[in-house]
Amino acid sequence: MGQRIWGFLTRLDRCGRRLDDREKVLMMQVRMIHSFSAAHRHGLSDRGYLELAGKGFDYLVQTMWDSTEGVFFFSVTRDGKPLSRRKNTDFHAYAMTGLLEFGFDHERGGLAAYGPLTGKTSLAADLSPDRFLRPWWTQAEMLNALISVYPRTNDSRYLRALLALFDWIDRYQIDHECGDWYQDVYWDSGQPVTTDKGGEFKTSFHAGRALIWTIEALRIWL
Repeated sequence: MGQRIWGFLTRLDRCGRRLDDREKVLMMQVRMIHSFSAAHRHGLSDRGYLELAGKGFDYLVQTMWDSTEGVFFFSVTRDGKPLSRRKNTDFHAYAMTGLLEFGFDHERGGLAAYGPLTGKTSLAADLSPDRFLRPWWTQAEMLNALISVYPRTNDSRYLRALLALFDWIDRYQIDHECGDWYQDVYWDSGQPVTTDKGGEFKTSFHAGRALIWTIEALRIWL
């Protein structure tokens, strides 16, 4: 953790020494919060991990939230000043916060790779076409986020989004003929950008975990 100003410093060498402490990235902050919380919940409850997660959460909402434009900054400096104002929806899937108002297709389900600074993705005419792709892993992680948040809030908005998202995945992201999920599909048509199933960054991790979480949730809910 950063001293006095908190937030996690995650660029470290083999021995845990800081390599670069100039930037704190949203995705790294929320992953550290998750890691400490999960460690506490799964038995390491005497290590102070829950306290660290709580301080990380406070830092996230107090420092990384863009109160003017909405949603989180991509990254901030070590002392908490905005460094990159990009608004990647895939990063927000890990935060499980604010995504129903940012980058989500409420009519058909599905999540865009990027979104506009404010407003609906469909209104972001200035974004290049590749930013309107729907990658497999953002759909999977958004599915996990909604599965997690709905039973905790009992908010019907999350349930509607969950059903719409799963419908999109079932219709367009899953290859029902040959198995697995398409890596990227086009925002408007749902057609795959490529039919290749494996690559440098694509394995069974995201889709497999999302489907397991879905199955477990249905067993509890039904």
